[in-house]
Amino acid sequence: PIDDSTTAFSRNEEMVLAFVGDSTMTRALGIELRVDRMFLPDVNTDDASSPMVSVADVSRYIALEGVDGSGKSTVVSALATRLRDAGETVVTVREPGGSPFGEVVRGLLLDSDHLDIKAEVLLFAAQRAVLTSEVVRPALEGGEWVISDRTYYSSLAYQGRARGVGMDWVREINE
Repeated sequence: PIDDSTTAFSRNEEMVLAFVGDSTMTRALGIELRVDRMFLPDVNTDDASSPMVSVADVSRYIALEGVDGSGKSTVVSALATRLRDAGETVVTVREPGGSPFGEVVRGLLLDSDHLDIKAEVLLFAAQRAVLTSEVVRPALEGGEWVISDRTYYSSLAYQGRARGVGMDWVREINE
C-alpha cells in the first residue's frame, strides 16, 4: 500500500500544504500512483491490471485539515477562486457533507449530542463513500480540481483518537 503523504502545491508563488495521494482516497477511487521508485521504492507499480494515474492527476485532489475555526473553509474558498481565475474547473466539498446525502448525514451528526460513537464513525464513512462515488471520482475523472474541507484524517483524529474508538477500526471502516 501507498503511505499517506503530504506535498506542497504551488500556484502563483503561494504555497498551500495539501494531502495528495491519500491512500484511502486513491484506494476508494481504484487507482494506484505512478511514482518514481527513488521516492517510494517499495511500491509495486508492475501490476498492469491496476488503473494508473500520474501524481499530477491525483494532485488535483486537495484536502485541508485543521481544528474547528482554523480557517479551512476560508482557504478552500480562496484556493478555489485562484484556480478558477486561472481557468481551472473546481469542485469544493466538505465533510461531513458535500453531496445531498452527505448534507443529511451532516445534520444528523451535528444535531445529535448522544449518538453512539460507532454509529458516528459509520455515518462519517457512509457519507464519505457517497461523496467519493457521486462527486469526487466523477470530478477527478473529468480533469477537474477537487478541494475538500476535511477528509478521512478528521475521522482518525476525532473519532479514532480523541473519542477513543481506535484509529485502526476507523481506517478499516473507511477502506
